[in-house]
Amino acid sequence: MKHFTHTTRLSAFCLAAVVATTGVAPAGEPVFRAINSYHVIPLSDTLIEVIERHGDPNREEYWCAVGDYLRRHRVPWNTKVYVASEIQHSQVTGSRDAVVFSLDPDADGVPPLKSKSGYSGILDVGSERRVSNAFATCGRTPRLRF
Repeated sequence: MKHFTHTTRLSAFCLAAVVATTGVAPAGEPVFRAINSYHVIPLSDTLIEVIERHGDPNREEYWCAVGDYLRRHRVPWNTKVYVASEIQHSQVTGSRDAVVFSLDPDADGVPPLKSKSGYSGILDVGSERRVSNAFATCGRTPRLRF
């Protein structure tokens, strides 16, 4: 799938169609479908995009999806994962609700969390959780199975 290396020439619609029909991201990586049906696409060795699929994003579900992806790729449970972007359009598909996570915030330019009270929002840039804590959110919300 080398012809997808210049994704800027393709419209977001075309990218979404490719991912939806082939299950393969433009970089050649298969799209991972997390336990909560969110799609997870690695953008690099340290950046991971999670795309919401249901139209009603529950912010904890983004953590569940990235935790499930990292668990299945045998990343150690105590590894920290950081929010690199708040909810935005997907870099891959143009989908409206996506969040990028980082395994190396310094290398990826993720600023440290700025919280004076010690409390941060669930998906504030710089927020972090260990893989085990991210995956643990998968059991906290009810799921509809079809």
